[in-house]
Amino acid sequence: MAAAVVAVIVGATGCTVTGQAQTPRAQVESYVAERSAAREHANGEAACATTLAGMRASVAAYNTMISALNSSQDMGSLGGADRAVIIRLDHDLANLRAAQGKSLPAGLTQPFAGAAEATSAIRKAVVGKKRDELNPAARRWDRARQRLVRVCGRFLPR
Repeated sequence: MAAAVVAVIVGATGCTVTGQAQTPRAQVESYVAERSAAREHANGEAACATTLAGMRASVAAYNTMISALNSSQDMGSLGGADRAVIIRLDHDLANLRAAQGKSLPAGLTQPFAGAAEATSAIRKAVVGKKRDELNPAARRWDRARQRLVRVCGRFLPR
């Protein structure tokens, strides 16, 4: 009896499906765009958080070096403060370049590139012990960092 009931149910509900599965193109494109934007935003958030935290440490190291320079008036008598700055700037450059290698939102690409260029310039002045290049490079570095801070404000949680 149970087998007969199952046979009736299977026979009554059995049907043949014909045709091909179709995916609405507009929905697929919308989904892909949403996922891409979400990935870019997440990359931007991570890049901003990592880079800005490192840059804060670099500013502190740079200020320590400048204090030593103001005291000694000699780029050769910084007591290792210049080496500390170079290490920090190298770390910043690695973070900035890594961020540039990721898919970032359009508004972040240029500020990261500008910060990398300015960081390279200040690094070059410190490595070369070029005292006359420090102030112009530091101003450029500061402007690039401030721009990055402003732009990154859109991507960091409050």
